[in-house]
Amino acid sequence: MKTQATHTLIICIFLQLIFFSCKNLEIINLEAAIDEYLYLEKQAPLNTDNIEALKSKFEKLDTESLNEEQKVSRLYYLSKLALIQNKTKEAYGFISKAYIISHADSIYTQREKINNIAIDLKINNIDSINTNIVWFNDLDNKLLMFDFNKTHYSNNTIDKVDNANLKINEIMNKGREEVQSLYKNEKYEAAINKAQMLIMIMNEFNINQTLDIELSQLYQDLSILYAKQNLLDLAKETIKKALELNPSDKNKEINNLLIK
Repeated sequence: MKTQATHTLIICIFLQLIFFSCKNLEIINLEAAIDEYLYLEKQAPLNTDNIEALKSKFEKLDTESLNEEQKVSRLYYLSKLALIQNKTKEAYGFISKAYIISHADSIYTQREKINNIAIDLKINNIDSINTNIVWFNDLDNKLLMFDFNKTHYSNNTIDKVDNANLKINEIMNKGREEVQSLYKNEKYEAAINKAQMLIMIMNEFNINQTLDIELSQLYQDLSILYAKQNLLDLAKETIKKALELNPSDKNKEINNLLIK
Protein backbone atom coordinates (compact mmCIF):
# COMPACT_ATOMS: atom_id res chain seq x y z
CA MET A 1 0.00 0.00 0.00
CA LYS A 2 2.85 2.27 0.97
CA THR A 3 4.67 1.43 -2.27
CA GLN A 4 1.58 2.31 -4.32
CA ALA A 5 1.24 5.66 -2.53
CA THR A 6 4.89 6.42 -3.17
CA HIS A 7 4.49 5.46 -6.83
CA THR A 8 1.46 7.78 -7.18
CA LEU A 9 3.37 10.62 -5.54
CA ILE A 10 6.29 10.17 -7.92
CA ILE A 11 3.93 10.25 -10.92
CA CYS A 12 2.30 13.46 -9.63
CA ILE A 13 5.67 15.13 -9.13
CA PHE A 14 6.77 14.00 -12.59
CA LEU A 15 3.64 15.41 -14.21
CA GLN A 16 4.05 18.72 -12.38
CA LEU A 17 7.65 18.95 -13.54
CA ILE A 18 6.58 18.34 -17.12
CA PHE A 19 3.80 20.93 -16.84
CA PHE A 20 5.96 23.67 -15.37
CA SER A 21 8.89 22.88 -17.65
CA CYS A 22 6.65 23.25 -20.70
CA LYS A 23 5.17 26.43 -19.35
CA ASN A 24 8.56 27.96 -18.60
CA LEU A 25 10.08 26.84 -21.88
CA GLU A 26 8.60 29.81 -23.75
CA ILE A 27 10.02 32.20 -21.15
CA ILE A 28 13.43 30.61 -21.59
CA ASN A 29 13.06 30.92 -25.38
CA LEU A 30 12.07 34.58 -25.02
CA GLU A 31 15.09 35.37 -22.86
CA ALA A 32 17.36 33.50 -25.29
CA ALA A 33 15.90 35.46 -28.24
CA ILE A 34 16.45 38.77 -26.43
CA ASP A 35 20.06 37.81 -25.66
CA GLU A 36 20.55 36.91 -29.31
CA TYR A 37 19.11 40.27 -30.39
CA LEU A 38 21.44 42.16 -28.04
CA TYR A 39 24.37 40.23 -29.51
CA LEU A 40 23.31 40.75 -33.14
CA GLU A 41 22.68 44.46 -32.54
CA LYS A 42 26.40 44.94 -31.89
CA GLN A 43 27.46 43.20 -35.10
CA ALA A 44 28.36 45.19 -38.18
CA PRO A 45 27.24 44.77 -40.84
CA LEU A 46 24.01 43.11 -39.77
CA ASN A 47 23.27 39.79 -41.41
CA THR A 48 19.77 39.98 -42.90
CA ASP A 49 19.29 36.20 -42.73
CA ASN A 50 20.13 36.20 -39.01
CA ILE A 51 17.70 39.05 -38.40
CA GLU A 52 14.86 37.24 -40.18
CA ALA A 53 15.62 33.99 -38.33
CA LEU A 54 15.61 35.78 -34.98
CA LYS A 55 12.39 37.56 -35.83
CA SER A 56 10.83 34.19 -36.56
CA LYS A 57 11.86 32.97 -33.10
CA PHE A 58 10.01 35.86 -31.46
CA GLU A 59 6.95 35.34 -33.67
CA LYS A 60 6.73 31.60 -32.90
CA LEU A 61 6.66 32.08 -29.12
CA ASP A 62 3.47 30.84 -27.47
CA THR A 63 2.11 34.05 -25.96
CA GLU A 64 -0.34 32.11 -23.79
CA SER A 65 2.65 31.07 -21.66
CA LEU A 66 3.85 34.65 -21.22
CA ASN A 67 2.73 37.27 -18.73
CA GLU A 68 1.91 40.82 -19.80
CA GLU A 69 5.43 42.15 -19.27
CA GLN A 70 6.89 39.33 -21.34
CA LYS A 71 4.33 39.87 -24.10
CA VAL A 72 5.32 43.54 -24.21
CA SER A 73 9.03 42.60 -24.43
CA ARG A 74 8.30 40.23 -27.31
CA LEU A 75 6.42 42.92 -29.25
CA TYR A 76 9.06 45.56 -28.44
CA TYR A 77 11.88 43.47 -29.90
CA LEU A 78 9.76 42.47 -32.88
CA SER A 79 9.26 46.17 -33.62
CA LYS A 80 13.02 46.79 -33.41
CA LEU A 81 13.74 43.89 -35.76
CA ALA A 82 11.09 45.04 -38.24
CA LEU A 83 12.58 48.53 -38.14
CA ILE A 84 16.04 47.14 -38.91
CA GLN A 85 14.43 45.51 -41.95
CA ASN A 86 12.96 48.91 -42.93
CA LYS A 87 9.44 47.53 -42.46
CA THR A 88 8.15 50.66 -40.79
CA LYS A 89 4.44 49.89 -40.88
CA GLU A 90 5.00 46.41 -39.47
CA ALA A 91 7.25 47.83 -36.74
CA TYR A 92 4.55 50.33 -35.82
CA GLY A 93 1.97 47.54 -35.66
CA PHE A 94 4.07 45.59 -33.16
CA ILE A 95 4.82 48.57 -30.93
CA SER A 96 1.19 49.75 -31.01
CA LYS A 97 0.08 46.36 -29.68
CA ALA A 98 2.72 46.66 -26.95
CA TYR A 99 1.49 50.16 -26.11
CA ILE A 100 -2.05 48.88 -25.58
CA ILE A 101 -0.69 46.59 -22.85
CA SER A 102 1.90 48.96 -21.36
CA HIS A 103 2.50 52.72 -21.50
CA ALA A 104 6.07 52.35 -20.27
CA ASP A 105 8.50 55.09 -21.34
CA SER A 106 10.53 52.72 -23.52
CA ILE A 107 7.39 51.61 -25.39
CA TYR A 108 6.11 55.17 -25.84
CA THR A 109 9.54 56.36 -27.05
CA GLN A 110 9.84 53.52 -29.56
CA ARG A 111 6.30 54.16 -30.80
CA GLU A 112 6.99 57.87 -31.33
CA LYS A 113 10.32 57.12 -33.03
CA ILE A 114 8.68 54.77 -35.52
CA ASN A 115 5.78 57.15 -36.14
CA ASN A 116 8.21 60.02 -36.85
CA ILE A 117 10.18 57.83 -39.26
CA ALA A 118 6.93 57.00 -41.07
CA ILE A 119 5.99 60.67 -41.30
CA ASP A 120 9.40 61.54 -42.74
CA LEU A 121 9.15 58.76 -45.30
CA LYS A 122 5.71 59.88 -46.41
CA ILE A 123 6.78 63.51 -46.76
CA ASN A 124 9.84 62.54 -48.77
CA ASN A 125 7.66 60.56 -51.14
CA ILE A 126 5.16 63.35 -51.74
CA ASP A 127 5.13 64.60 -55.30
CA SER A 128 2.54 67.33 -55.62
CA ILE A 129 2.53 69.21 -58.93
CA ASN A 130 -0.65 71.24 -58.84
CA THR A 131 -1.09 71.81 -55.14
CA ASN A 132 0.92 72.05 -51.93
CA ILE A 133 -1.72 70.20 -49.95
CA VAL A 134 -1.97 66.47 -50.43
CA TRP A 135 -3.71 63.54 -48.80
CA PHE A 136 -1.56 60.63 -47.79
CA ASN A 137 -1.98 57.58 -45.61
CA ASP A 138 -0.12 57.57 -42.32
CA LEU A 139 0.31 54.38 -40.27
CA ASP A 140 -3.24 54.37 -38.94
CA ASN A 141 -5.60 56.45 -41.03
CA LYS A 142 -5.66 59.33 -43.46
CA LEU A 143 -4.52 62.84 -42.58
CA LEU A 144 -4.40 66.05 -44.58
CA MET A 145 -0.68 66.82 -44.81
CA PHE A 146 1.03 70.01 -45.94
CA ASP A 147 3.99 69.64 -48.28
CA PHE A 148 6.40 72.06 -46.66
CA ASN A 149 9.27 70.77 -48.82
CA LYS A 150 7.89 73.09 -51.50
CA THR A 151 9.17 76.67 -51.60
CA HIS A 152 6.13 78.44 -53.01
CA TYR A 153 5.11 79.75 -49.59
CA SER A 154 8.27 81.79 -49.14
CA ASN A 155 7.03 84.15 -51.87
CA ASN A 156 6.30 87.56 -50.38
CA THR A 157 3.50 88.59 -52.70
CA ILE A 158 0.14 89.21 -51.01
CA ASP A 159 -1.67 86.68 -53.19
CA LYS A 160 0.77 83.90 -52.31
CA VAL A 161 0.68 84.68 -48.59
CA ASP A 162 -3.11 84.81 -48.52
CA ASN A 163 -3.29 81.56 -50.46
CA ALA A 164 -0.89 79.92 -48.02
CA ASN A 165 -2.94 81.11 -45.04
CA LEU A 166 -6.12 79.71 -46.57
CA LYS A 167 -4.45 76.35 -47.11
CA ILE A 168 -3.05 76.30 -43.59
CA ASN A 169 -6.51 77.04 -42.22
CA GLU A 170 -7.88 74.21 -44.35
CA ILE A 171 -5.31 71.83 -42.84
CA MET A 172 -6.15 73.01 -39.35
CA ASN A 173 -9.92 72.74 -39.76
CA LYS A 174 -9.94 69.36 -41.48
CA GLY A 175 -7.33 67.96 -39.13
CA ARG A 176 -9.13 69.07 -35.97
CA GLU A 177 -12.42 67.74 -37.30
CA GLU A 178 -10.78 64.36 -37.75
CA VAL A 179 -9.20 64.44 -34.28
CA GLN A 180 -12.57 65.28 -32.72
CA SER A 181 -14.31 62.56 -34.76
CA LEU A 182 -11.80 59.99 -33.52
CA TYR A 183 -12.27 61.26 -29.98
CA LYS A 184 -16.05 60.89 -30.18
CA ASN A 185 -15.60 57.32 -31.44
CA GLU A 186 -13.23 56.64 -28.50
CA LYS A 187 -10.30 55.99 -30.85
CA TYR A 188 -7.98 57.85 -28.53
CA GLU A 189 -4.70 56.38 -29.81
CA ALA A 190 -5.43 57.39 -33.40
CA ALA A 191 -6.64 60.82 -32.24
CA ILE A 192 -3.39 61.39 -30.33
CA ASN A 193 -1.39 60.50 -33.44
CA LYS A 194 -3.39 62.96 -35.54
CA ALA A 195 -3.03 65.78 -33.03
CA GLN A 196 0.73 65.21 -32.74
CA MET A 197 1.12 65.27 -36.51
CA LEU A 198 -0.91 68.45 -36.84
CA ILE A 199 1.20 70.13 -34.16
CA MET A 200 4.33 69.17 -36.06
CA ILE A 201 2.91 70.67 -39.25
CA MET A 202 1.74 73.88 -37.60
CA ASN A 203 5.08 74.39 -35.89
CA GLU A 204 6.72 74.39 -39.31
CA PHE A 205 4.67 77.43 -40.31
CA ASN A 206 4.56 79.30 -37.03
CA ILE A 207 7.83 81.15 -37.56
CA ASN A 208 6.31 84.55 -36.74
CA GLN A 209 3.96 83.24 -34.04
CA THR A 210 0.97 83.93 -36.27
CA LEU A 211 -0.56 80.55 -35.49
CA ASP A 212 -0.26 80.59 -31.69
CA ILE A 213 -4.02 80.36 -31.12
CA GLU A 214 -4.38 77.44 -33.55
CA LEU A 215 -1.43 75.64 -31.98
CA SER A 216 -2.87 76.28 -28.54
CA GLN A 217 -6.13 74.60 -29.60
CA LEU A 218 -4.22 71.55 -30.77
CA TYR A 219 -2.25 71.31 -27.53
CA GLN A 220 -5.55 71.63 -25.68
CA ASP A 221 -6.99 68.74 -27.73
CA LEU A 222 -3.89 66.66 -27.07
CA SER A 223 -4.03 67.36 -23.34
CA ILE A 224 -7.64 66.15 -23.16
CA LEU A 225 -6.73 63.02 -25.12
CA TYR A 226 -3.80 62.26 -22.82
CA ALA A 227 -6.04 62.72 -19.80
CA LYS A 228 -8.53 60.27 -21.32
CA GLN A 229 -5.70 57.74 -21.55
CA ASN A 230 -4.73 58.48 -17.94
CA LEU A 231 -1.38 59.89 -19.10
CA LEU A 232 -1.62 62.76 -16.63
CA ASP A 233 2.01 63.92 -16.81
CA LEU A 234 1.73 64.33 -20.58
CA ALA A 235 -1.68 65.98 -20.19
CA LYS A 236 -0.22 68.55 -17.76
CA GLU A 237 2.77 69.17 -20.00
CA THR A 238 0.68 69.80 -23.11
CA ILE A 239 -1.87 72.07 -21.41
CA LYS A 240 1.03 74.19 -20.15
CA LYS A 241 2.16 74.61 -23.74
CA ALA A 242 -1.39 75.56 -24.68
CA LEU A 243 -1.43 78.17 -21.92
CA GLU A 244 1.90 79.62 -23.01
CA LEU A 245 0.57 80.09 -26.52
CA ASN A 246 -2.86 81.35 -25.49
CA PRO A 247 -3.89 81.83 -21.82
CA SER A 248 -7.58 81.41 -22.60
CA ASP A 249 -10.22 80.66 -19.96
CA LYS A 250 -10.70 77.17 -21.37
CA ASN A 251 -6.98 76.39 -21.12
CA LYS A 252 -6.90 77.72 -17.55
CA GLU A 253 -9.92 75.61 -16.63
CA ILE A 254 -8.34 72.41 -18.00
CA ASN A 255 -5.04 73.22 -16.30
CA ASN A 256 -6.78 73.74 -12.94
CA LEU A 257 -8.60 70.41 -13.26
CA LEU A 258 -5.36 68.57 -14.01
CA ILE A 259 -3.32 70.02 -11.14
CA LYS A 260 -5.95 69.22 -8.50
